[in-house]
Amino acid sequence: MSIKESLKKPGLKKYALVVIITALLVFISGRVSGFIVAEENYETKLSDLTEKYSALDIEHKICLDDVSDRDFAITLLESENSEFSGNLSSCNNELSYAKLSIENKDASINGLTKERDTIAGDYEKLSNSSAASLCCIKKIFDPTLAAYYIENNVVMCTSDASKTAFAC
Repeated sequence: MSIKESLKKPGLKKYALVVIITALLVFISGRVSGFIVAEENYETKLSDLTEKYSALDIEHKICLDDVSDRDFAITLLESENSEFSGNLSSCNNELSYAKLSIENKDASINGLTKERDTIAGDYEKLSNSSAASLCCIKKIFDPTLAAYYIENNVVMCTSDASKTAFAC
């Protein structure tokens, strides 16, 4: 007997219809139950992802604040660096001027030292010449005088041979 012939019997039709409807209900209920489980699982995962997103959003905002703070600090440091560079340049200019001033003063000191040495030499020649002349005049009155020395800017004629000798 074929399926078509079997379906022509009224009791069998009902039985087949009940089996088909039951099978459909079992199939659909399995799908719906799987959908409900999947939906609950989806809601749990969605909730977890929402929490993670919120945490990451907070961390992102904190990072943005840190970046903003660091940008401000960098800007401030760049400004200070520019100011220090200007101060350094000014100090370098002042240092160059001071070095030039020192070199000029050193040259002036060297010139004055040479002039002082020349004057000192001339003074010594003059004082020796004057002392010898004075002592030569005094020797006329005191023939024992043979030398001189200068004490407190005064010429002293003496017979002490350990002092500066003079010739008339």
